[in-house]
Amino acid sequence: MKRNKILLLFSIVLVIASVIGNYVVYSSKQLEEPIIFLHRSEVPLLNGYYFEFHYLTNRSDNVGIAWVMIPGTDIQLPATYDRTLGTYNHYLHKVADFEITDIILEEIKNDMQINELDIFFTNGESKRKEVGDIHFFVDNRDAPLLSQSSSSSSDGSGSYLLIAETNIEVTEIQVPFIDNLQSGLSLEINEVKYESGKLKEKIDQFTPFTRNSGEPLTINYHLNFNQTDPNRLHIYKFYLMIKGKDEDDKPFRLTVPINHSPYFNEKDIIEIVKEAR
Repeated sequence: MKRNKILLLFSIVLVIASVIGNYVVYSSKQLEEPIIFLHRSEVPLLNGYYFEFHYLTNRSDNVGIAWVMIPGTDIQLPATYDRTLGTYNHYLHKVADFEITDIILEEIKNDMQINELDIFFTNGESKRKEVGDIHFFVDNRDAPLLSQSSSSSSDGSGSYLLIAETNIEVTEIQVPFIDNLQSGLSLEINEVKYESGKLKEKIDQFTPFTRNSGEPLTINYHLNFNQTDPNRLHIYKFYLMIKGKDEDDKPFRLTVPINHSPYFNEKDIIEIVKEAR
């Protein structure tokens, strides 16, 4: 009988220790506040354009983003939709959508770059947070190039086929955030291909080149980061800038969107949390 009591007491102690241990582990994993992903994003100032804002919360928290403010201004951007993109052991990868409206266009008339935002959460709390690099820009699409087709894939690849509407000369191709994209972006223009890691040094070799009226301009890209590159944990949505002139020497520029829809595994999320703490 005494032996059974000892075994029972020992079992109870083990259960209590296990519960306490699990609670300690659970508590150590909880975020004190949501983590904002670092964004490398360009947002064209076009009425009706939607852009995304990614963040990480505890699974146990019922919290979202209500709106954001650009520091030093009265510009408010209300979240039009808030959704969960991924579920992990302790965290939720969430996305808030924002829309460029006439009201916003009245406030932002010129290019603007921001690195921080005042973020107001649905639980009533607010915090100024680093967000990476977000560039609002005036998008003047006046190029004599007709979009024939485009495609993109979940593996980070995509393509564009453009047709010259008149004789043109492309004089420059600009890639934003090129330092962050060194191990990630491979680019091919008119079958001239540069692999990731060499783009920054070789980008000027794409230009100049000409296209006669009716001839195609092809663009293929692949965004796939080296797994040791911390830049792979950022959110990317940006535009290639193609500059040139037509046969009358009239300058033009064309923006070509590059979309990256990242999938983060459990190891990635743990690394993001560790870096943010």
